[in-house]
Amino acid sequence: MRNVRIDEQILRLFEEDGARSIRNVASLLEISIWKIWKIVRQNNKHAFHYTPVQGLQNNDFNNRVRLCRFLLHADVDDPDFLKSILWTDESKFTKEGILNLHNLHHWSSKDENPRVKRQRLFQRRFSLNVWAGVIGDRIIGPH
Repeated sequence: MRNVRIDEQILRLFEEDGARSIRNVASLLEISIWKIWKIVRQNNKHAFHYTPVQGLQNNDFNNRVRLCRFLLHADVDDPDFLKSILWTDESKFTKEGILNLHNLHHWSSKDENPRVKRQRLFQRRFSLNVWAGVIGDRIIGPH
């Protein structure tokens, strides 16, 4: 038997906070997670993953444009210039733990992808950075 009032409560909770979890709503309404999944699917809702982005300061845009212009001119002047740059990738571990993006969602209509971003300011917190790099055809690290 379908209870329209429960269905409306489920949808209202996700509209109030698009980052709510299925388990949170099931716990609040004391119903199964499978019922929640059924209702969100029937109402064309989809869980979009967040895109982590670095928090930017006021002058960062100008600095980034200046760096891009430098790289464009340096590559034209010396085609091997980019091979002399150390390209790195990193993973950050903070005192709050590892950020697991698979557990972060934003619920929205399937027809509209909100392209949700979550700003993080890691440089303002304690963190341990593990990285590796590539320069030319050599791998350096991990460190």
